[in-house]
Amino acid sequence: MRDGNRLEAWTPWRKAGLATVVVLMIAVGFLWRPVLHPLVRHLSPQGPPPPSAQEALIRRQHEGLSALITRAEAGPIVPAGQHALVGVDQKLVQSLLGALVPTDYVVSGRYRIRVERATVSFEDGFALVRLEGRASLVGREQDVFADVTVFGDLHVERTQQRADVLQTRIRLLAVDARRVTVVVESQRAQQLVEDLTRQRLEEFAAMASELEIPVRQGYSLEVPAAGPDGPVRIAAAAIPVQLTVLDVTAFAGRLWVTMAAAVGPGAVAPATPPHPPVPPSPLAPAQMARLHREQHERLEGLLAHDPVMAEALRTPGDIVIAVRSEFARAVIRQVARSYFDRVVVDLRDLQVFRQGDIRRQTPVGRLRVGEWAVDMRVHRVQGVLRAGDPEVEFRGGERVHLAFPVHLEQGQGRATLDFAYDSKGLANLVCKDFQAEQTVQGDVIPEEYPVEGAFTLHTAPRTLTAKPTFPDEFRVKLDLDPGSWAAVRARLQQEDRLGRCGLALDTDKALADLRGLAGRGFDVRLPSQLFRTIALPAQAAQEVLVDGHPVAVRVSQNAVALGPTAVWYSARVEAELPAGLRNLQARSSTPRTPSWTAQCAQQKNVPSFSTPWPTMVQPQCSQVGARAWIAHSKLSKT
Repeated sequence: MRDGNRLEAWTPWRKAGLATVVVLMIAVGFLWRPVLHPLVRHLSPQGPPPPSAQEALIRRQHEGLSALITRAEAGPIVPAGQHALVGVDQKLVQSLLGALVPTDYVVSGRYRIRVERATVSFEDGFALVRLEGRASLVGREQDVFADVTVFGDLHVERTQQRADVLQTRIRLLAVDARRVTVVVESQRAQQLVEDLTRQRLEEFAAMASELEIPVRQGYSLEVPAAGPDGPVRIAAAAIPVQLTVLDVTAFAGRLWVTMAAAVGPGAVAPATPPHPPVPPSPLAPAQMARLHREQHERLEGLLAHDPVMAEALRTPGDIVIAVRSEFARAVIRQVARSYFDRVVVDLRDLQVFRQGDIRRQTPVGRLRVGEWAVDMRVHRVQGVLRAGDPEVEFRGGERVHLAFPVHLEQGQGRATLDFAYDSKGLANLVCKDFQAEQTVQGDVIPEEYPVEGAFTLHTAPRTLTAKPTFPDEFRVKLDLDPGSWAAVRARLQQEDRLGRCGLALDTDKALADLRGLAGRGFDVRLPSQLFRTIALPAQAAQEVLVDGHPVAVRVSQNAVALGPTAVWYSARVEAELPAGLRNLQARSSTPRTPSWTAQCAQQKNVPSFSTPWPTMVQPQCSQVGARAWIAHSKLSKT
């Protein structure tokens, strides 16, 4: 009975209603993505649309240019004193970014983005990075895809973890997704663009790659040792130099990093706070674009009156380093002091010869009564040299002139005096010739001697050296100890008697002459081991990491120049991508559609420094449907 009632309940009207519901559900399922979903999104209340990628880039560049003008108006880009400037050419960064392409990224677990091209543009306070490629659905790469450009800013970390490279990261700013008419499923392609539009910028964090640039912040100037064998003993010395990132900007095709510098043991460059950020401008992007030419001309005028930046812009090289002359002099003073610091000189077998006339007052006037000669054979003389603070002068080119006092602090010597007397004239009738020999010893007289010389800088593809040019003679003065003087007096007094030299020889005067001879000193030739060539750490790191991939770098040539305001070093650096990275695209197992770059033509890749407003790179492709943008807002910075 109950089963019969159930069958009666399913009347024709009820059956028709159920069929209608099923048909409607199927229709909604088919129409939801192409029709109903966009309509619901359009009718639902939403906030203001996010700014377009182009608007976000214009605003970011306006802020960078305004900050750069503010810095230039406040004073030199590189402050005076212990500071340095590093310029990195965008071509070097461009070559390093070659390790990133082609690379696949998965966003939100659903979308595969294959980056096929990476470009940079360093202009007007903005280190722009473009990652261009194709987005598709994971698992349906051949069916549904859209062109994508990810825009970022190359950010230099203020706190560096390594001393041999400059660590940077791409900070994402905006994403531009566009449909292309390559396959027939245009509705699905449009849906892909819209889905990418709804993704938060943080979902693309995997594309915020890390990049190392071969720029050192830590150096050790090595002063080589001499000895322990040989006539010179000098301990090796290492003079540390540290750089700390202060501020970063970009213009004229280069990334410019201002650094604080310190030299000496335990050197720590001061970590000064960054420049205050420029407040957000209330101007609309269109107004910012119109103001660009005026701002750009203002910046060019300010930089033209900054001698360090004006010279930096003229200096060629993939890496350019300018060290303020004040700091360069401080480094050279440290090197000079270490170069002649506690130098132990041990000289042997030196010979000094002096001779003169002996004249005496006689009844017929003052007559020449003889000749004397002293042959001093120095068996050994030891001394300790110490350099004072040098005066440093840059005379242009590659030569550093130094003038400084050298202190001869202490020392001992041992010698044999061979004193000979040859009587002349009337004295020859009563005074016989004689020759006396006496071994003596004494102390080296402490004294300060002025020394002038120079270091000449020489460059080679992988080395930078400083070769010394200094006088190789040094004057040493001896003061015999009392026992030695007493022995010399006794030996002379043996000859000061009648029948020997009593009429001609004056013992006190002879001793005074010998003291004068020792006091005036004698010149000794310093050994060549004292003048060592210093190797400067000019080499860049031989390998850097780009998103975890090792990339070899090679310095092909470098140059150095000394100027009145700064010391300049420049180098040409080449990135050598491993074969595995160069062939990654050919070996990729990811299914690919025809390359989108073959369908597009770039109008301009790198805007020049003199361009009134940088041309935004946009692919010139046929497009269908709505254009979707994702822009980076102030509240979602990564």
